[in-house]
Amino acid sequence: MNTITTIDPQKTMNNFMKNYFFFQLNACEKLESKKIKTLFFKLFLYSHPMNSKDYKTFKINKGKIKYKDIFIRKYIENYYDFYYKNYKSYSNKINISKEQLLTAKKISLMIADIIESKIKINTIDFKNKKIQLYLNDVGVFLKDYYNDKEKIFKLMEDIAKENDQAIHFFLQNYICYIVFFSPKELKEFFSYFKTKELILTKILNSIFENSIFFYTYIFRKIKSKKIKNKIIKLLDNDIKIKYDIHH
Repeated sequence: MNTITTIDPQKTMNNFMKNYFFFQLNACEKLESKKIKTLFFKLFLYSHPMNSKDYKTFKINKGKIKYKDIFIRKYIENYYDFYYKNYKSYSNKINISKEQLLTAKKISLMIADIIESKIKINTIDFKNKKIQLYLNDVGVFLKDYYNDKEKIFKLMEDIAKENDQAIHFFLQNYICYIVFFSPKELKEFFSYFKTKELILTKILNSIFENSIFFYTYIFRKIKSKKIKNKIIKLLDNDIKIKYDIHH
């Protein structure tokens, strides 16, 4: 008997967002804008199973994560130290050994340090080394974009045609670091792709499919009806239904 594995689009999106925003939280520490790191952190949290109360309780304060009024490193240390010291009392409720508790503590602290940019990491290793550089160094990406926008759009077009997985990360970089701060840049984006509707359709659907960032912080605020209608026209029906988008 054959079985068909169904892919949950929301789960796929959440997995992408976990990876992308985790890496970008680490990579964007050189940017002056604290707002973008706060947004990245909120979207990173959004991609995890979490109740609304905890979601609102977590925040970034001067580059450090806080839970309620406690810095997350202190919270992690207190949490694991408590169960380690009182292991006998809670052993029937804890399904890991004392040694595993210490390992979990180290991993949790390391994740916090990565998000706070205390430990520098690199993104997934992509075969396109230019994309790799742009994802690891936002400053280089911004400099190259404003020096030669058409060159960046050409790179975007080429990797989209090749079905390279790097396109998903690269498009989010363009949206988060360029369009978010300067929505008018979309005019140049559409100008470049005006005769390339097939690849433009693929790019736009990828942007919406992989993350809620564009829809939440940019699309809903677009004032140009021409641009907004152009985007809606090229979106797949599944995407329109998901975001409840209408003309």
